[in-house]
Amino acid sequence: MPTRTVRGFICLAALALLSSGTSRAQEEAQEEETSWEEQEMTGRVVDAEGRPLAGVEIWRPTEGAEDAVAAVSGPDGLFTVLAAGIFPLSACPPGWLPDESPSPAPREPGVFEIRLRPAARIAGRVVDGQGEPVEGVRIEARLAGKAFGCAVYVRSGCPGPADRRTGYSDADGRFAFESLEPGWFEVSAPDGLPKVARRLGEAGTSAEEIEFVVSEKLVLLEGRVVDADGEPVAGAQVSVSGARPGSAARTGADGAYRFPHVLPGPQNLVARHPDLGRIVERIQVAAPRTRFDVRMPPATIVQGRILGRDGSPVAGPSLAVDDEPVELDAGGRFRFSLSPGEHAVKAEAPDRAPAERRVTATGDPIDLDLELSRPATITGRIAGHTPRQWVSLELEDGPQESSAREDVDEQGRFQLSDVAPGTWTLLATDNLGRTLERRVHVEEGRVIALDELRFPPLPAVRGRVLDSEGRPISGASLSFEQGERLRMWAYTDAAGRFTTHLVDGTWTLKAERAGFGPAAATVTLEGGPVDVPDLRLVRGVALSGSIAGLAPGEVAFIQATSEDGAWTRGARANLDATYRIPDLWPGTWTVTVELDERESSAPVRILPQDEAVRIDLVLEEE
Repeated sequence: MPTRTVRGFICLAALALLSSGTSRAQEEAQEEETSWEEQEMTGRVVDAEGRPLAGVEIWRPTEGAEDAVAAVSGPDGLFTVLAAGIFPLSACPPGWLPDESPSPAPREPGVFEIRLRPAARIAGRVVDGQGEPVEGVRIEARLAGKAFGCAVYVRSGCPGPADRRTGYSDADGRFAFESLEPGWFEVSAPDGLPKVARRLGEAGTSAEEIEFVVSEKLVLLEGRVVDADGEPVAGAQVSVSGARPGSAARTGADGAYRFPHVLPGPQNLVARHPDLGRIVERIQVAAPRTRFDVRMPPATIVQGRILGRDGSPVAGPSLAVDDEPVELDAGGRFRFSLSPGEHAVKAEAPDRAPAERRVTATGDPIDLDLELSRPATITGRIAGHTPRQWVSLELEDGPQESSAREDVDEQGRFQLSDVAPGTWTLLATDNLGRTLERRVHVEEGRVIALDELRFPPLPAVRGRVLDSEGRPISGASLSFEQGERLRMWAYTDAAGRFTTHLVDGTWTLKAERAGFGPAAATVTLEGGPVDVPDLRLVRGVALSGSIAGLAPGEVAFIQATSEDGAWTRGARANLDATYRIPDLWPGTWTVTVELDERESSAPVRILPQDEAVRIDLVLEEE
């Protein structure tokens, strides 16, 4: 089943059909009863113009890791699902995307609609120098000019994010990305292929095909897995980073493994065995074939059982070693092997505090029983907490390792859950560099309410932020840095004033506000308050221009660097090869345009009287 990503969903509620003569009490009782009963609900899949779409799979969540097909639309686009309460539905057939524009009124009473719009498609082929297909090459496609943050896993019937996608060439060397957001895409094969192809994906069509040429065929990687004495190891699982995803080899009686299609270059090879542990080797794969024998180190056998504190079995336990799951039998018993060195072992179970241990594997067997207690909770409050103050709490110096972490809420309150019994040190740290400790005795299953905790007071740092004519600037942000760590933020009030509190030492203070150039100062605290001289911000100047030398669909990055190198401002170019960087200030700047391995720079002088400056850039060929 393909990886799927939600782009849109329809929420349904089971509705009670009540007669007008029903009393309010009867209505409430009937609503409560019907809200938990499954009822048939009718929907229709249509395009943006309201035309019905047939054969579309409608997905709904399940309790497992994947969604399930709840219905398939008929020739008239209609489908029926069983609804109980509120749940999300999604639909994303190949060539279509959910239409998230404002929905018109339903065309038929009692029939909800899922609207779809045409998507783009990009496809191609990977071949070697002789034109033969190459399998297992990773291909990436991403919407040009869009910056992406951390990936978030969500589920639905869609094949993946509409603005970025990853796939692999098949046995015929082909790859295809369906249901893409229309626009220019950068398509690359990063595994040894630096070339980037750009294609315009238009709604309802397939872009011009792409051909990537691999300079040499994928490599045959083979070898044997042997133990510390050189004897073959049967039943070892071997994987390699440059092979097709999901492919793994299991050794036979001769300990041999074989991967027919591995990318050349440095790769990670991982070998696992139930009795010999796990080993990771960094290997160099080279054509036409590479052989690498893996020697497993002497292993340490660890065995034991997960129990309650009274020695009784625990319901639903799980065990992980170095974040990898370990199999348990019905009685919570386990047996696994470790390679030499230190390892983290963590046992968990529902409604139990986790047990964490660090063990050192030296070759000698280890007996390890892990006790899971009924969890305790530590609650309390940080007195004098302010909304811009960040406070983190953790537990140390207890009967075992603890992964309990918590941040306080806006009122300074906190709650540390799943705490094992024993005596702990509660450590609180804030973003001003302060710490406080409290020794806490915890009993199994109890809620421990602490008296208010209070950080030691710090000296105040006060000042004003003004414009070039001495008028106060409200809403300016102040950052205070010590070393490479950002510690604190503050904001100016209507009078341009700010106040914060810092630990002793030397701090770099920066004041910024949209529409102005920033200002900086150095502040040293030695146990007493400090008044910072007024910080003056000059009105910002926008730098804009065009970029020559870009092909259609190429999106460059432009950065302006101040003469002293202390400040940088950047922006991505638009698809029409223009750019704009706001809020620069008088002085000499170096403006650099970058794309892939290409780069060009030019100086620009901003004068005090300038309101806007333009410089056109040329991105030279490689």
